[in-house]
Amino acid sequence: MKRKLALLALSIIILASCKKNELNLTPQSVKYSKIESFFTPFDYGKRQLDPSKKFLFTSQSFNSSGDLILSFHRVLDYQDVDTTFNILVKTTYKYENGRLVEKNVLRDKGLVISPMDDRLTFTYTHEGDTAEVKRYNNKTGKLGMRFTYTYGNNGMKSRITYYSSLDGYSADSEDSSDFFKYDNKKNIIERSSIVAGRENPYKTIQYSYNSKNHLIEAGIPGIYPSYEGQYTYDEKGRITEYIRKDNPYSAFYKIYRFVNSYNSNGLLSKKAFYTNSDLLVGVEEYVYTK
Repeated sequence: MKRKLALLALSIIILASCKKNELNLTPQSVKYSKIESFFTPFDYGKRQLDPSKKFLFTSQSFNSSGDLILSFHRVLDYQDVDTTFNILVKTTYKYENGRLVEKNVLRDKGLVISPMDDRLTFTYTHEGDTAEVKRYNNKTGKLGMRFTYTYGNNGMKSRITYYSSLDGYSADSEDSSDFFKYDNKKNIIERSSIVAGRENPYKTIQYSYNSKNHLIEAGIPGIYPSYEGQYTYDEKGRITEYIRKDNPYSAFYKIYRFVNSYNSNGLLSKKAFYTNSDLLVGVEEYVYTK
């Protein structure tokens, strides 16, 4: 079975408001109008990278304010690292008063558009935090889900509640909620997911930080851990390595490892992709356009 992993954004917190604990391994900068990356796959037969199969992997375009307005990326298939097998994902972004208000996602597999394509709309509180996100099916135009955000006295989000739509027009059926806990430095230390009507969480992710306040590990504790993220930094606080491990007791257990390199300007220049910790999949190289 082919294992697919979207590698453009390896963010720990999904659909969260823009706060310091959102980790994004993709470079963002207001200094550039476009950031592109090119992926060169590793040829296991020749035991070397194959430049003849190099292809555009990601592309991000920014407006004069530094807002991301258009992005493309391919969902990498580790068994067939070739554009023939990789789904192209196109995302457009709309802003009002400097805030993201709409995000459109289209996934193209050849001539087939995925039924999971999304249109997300965002509304905000008076303080500028995310208040609600609605997710529509980009193919049918119907409302699929909505997410509401609650904030604590510390100004950080304390809860995200997920509602599903039964008729495609309203989303009032509560499915589940995520609850967040923080340390005295406002770092997320725990995220628990609870199904509506139940008391005990079905999943709890715990986060730990180093002495420099950098996230170094995120995982689900217990006998059968199903997620683990580990981060390594250089002396400048830049991520040099990210490791994610699936449930080791799963039939599809796999380790994903990403090793970052930076250029003399401090920008991410290369990212090497590995599976099972030491098998090289290929190398992603970044190009910055002012």
